Amino acid sequence: MSPKFVVPYSGKGSWFDAEELDVLRELLLSDAHLGASVQGDLFEADMASYLGVPHAIAVSSCSMGLELVARVLGLGPGDEVITSPLTYEATIWGLLDHGCSVTFCDIDPETLCLSARDLDQAVTERTKAIFVTHYGGVMADMDELRSIADRHGLALVEDCAHAIGSTYRGRAAGTIGDFGCFSFQSLKHISTLGQGGLISVADDELAARLRTLRSGRPDAVFVPRSAPGPFTEAGDPGRIVGADTHEKNAYTRDCAAIRAGGLNAVLGEPAAAVGRAQLRKVPLMLAERRRIADELDKRLGEIPGIHIPRIPPDREHAHWLHAILVTPEARLTRNELVRGLSGAGIEIVLRFFPLHLLPEWRDRPGTRALCPTAERIWFRELVNLPFYPGLTGDQIDHMVDAVRRLMLGGSAL
Repeated sequence: MSPKFVVPYSGKGSWFDAEELDVLRELLLSDAHLGASVQGDLFEADMASYLGVPHAIAVSSCSMGLELVARVLGLGPGDEVITSPLTYEATIWGLLDHGCSVTFCDIDPETLCLSARDLDQAVTERTKAIFVTHYGGVMADMDELRSIADRHGLALVEDCAHAIGSTYRGRAAGTIGDFGCFSFQSLKHISTLGQGGLISVADDELAARLRTLRSGRPDAVFVPRSAPGPFTEAGDPGRIVGADTHEKNAYTRDCAAIRAGGLNAVLGEPAAAVGRAQLRKVPLMLAERRRIADELDKRLGEIPGIHIPRIPPDREHAHWLHAILVTPEARLTRNELVRGLSGAGIEIVLRFFPLHLLPEWRDRPGTRALCPTAERIWFRELVNLPFYPGLTGDQIDHMVDAVRRLMLGGSAL
């Protein structure tokens, strides 16, 4: 964090204490294989229980989780994916390699999530999947999105990088779509030593295929051999007894089809062990985020020219980001407010530049975008204030006072 800012943008998204140090010390001083899956299996069981899903598959990052999902879905040239323009690039990074075209659908002006109202008309005969991001920690209108996906036979993928602890009508993020992909990067609600992720899925077969791909093996169709295996003599299976030869099914199976190649995306044991400790702190971390958000919303919402996005009452916000909107009637433009806040020592990072306007997407064949709401909000209204559990009362006061002075015509200093 830069010392020039009174309120830096990024602090740790969670906190670490003696509990994490104790589990790491115990693990590192033991004889445990740090690439094994004992802690990983336990972490997956804890996350499955927390989310209320049959399968939780720990991976090395949320980006890798989204890539594995794309492989299981078999996305490729000629396929189309619909997503929001207001999300981090990693939501659709992998689609550049898969040769898919992407349609960017507009956003809801209050939740800033993919708009269910605009989605139905964006679907074509080539559409294969919808990738929805729960922006900042508030969930999209999932019943409507689920209904549209089911009506058109589309996969629904939830990018839950911001959303551990979010709920929609009592259901957790990552449990309504066909897949949910979570992030445990350093700035998120919990962190598995800086990077990490998880895929939630209900379908047993899809879960098995994801686990296969995650461990570096191909997602393939194997069939019994009709003749003796290679390197065998009649009546001799060819196996070496008393050693692990990594033969897998070489002697007994042939490969009829390759659906996707595997990747080494396993979450290491130290990261998984820390993840278990972090997960136990989620209620406290969410309570602290909600306390800070409630204070900011109440005080900033009283300032002329500032609109606090309305969260539908059927949703519980996990508050990863804190967004405020500058109204058209405000005495300052959004850019003027940002410059003023920066001059007052408040570091502003505007998340996320509309993806359909990035050069790798805007002229890419097959890209479609009609996103006037997203463009208006990002370029004219949106401000993301620094937000994390470590914010002090003095820092909160400094931000509120700076916004008030600037919007009322005074100096922010």
